[in-house]
Amino acid sequence: MSVEALSGKVFLVVTGASRGIGRQIALTFGSLLEKGSHMLLLARDFNALCEVKKSIPPIVNVDAVRMDLSKATKTDLEGESEFLLSKPKSKRHFHQNISLSVSRSHTENSERNYSRGVRPSGRSA
Repeated sequence: MSVEALSGKVFLVVTGASRGIGRQIALTFGSLLEKGSHMLLLARDFNALCEVKKSIPPIVNVDAVRMDLSKATKTDLEGESEFLLSKPKSKRHFHQNISLSVSRSHTENSERNYSRGVRPSGRSA
């Protein structure tokens, strides 16, 4: 994605925004967005999301929402987006609507998984 895609007023959704790659994407893109843009940060760790939110320039409207996407439904996501877009400081017209989904792989070959007999393929040994 080019920086041009982030020009103008952007509505950006970042999942997994509380840590790791998702956090870095939120911070990097947040610093590139123009005034009036809106970010919706989603993750399970609300306190970590609030820390990320504080690090994004104040010209960008940011909402942090605790949501476990492994259990969330399409209706949950649509409802949250509609609610945020109906807020007085949000205007409905955006030049770009971007969604970046970042999640941790549960089949990563961690020491804990290895000791339990789970291999990178997700299958037991």
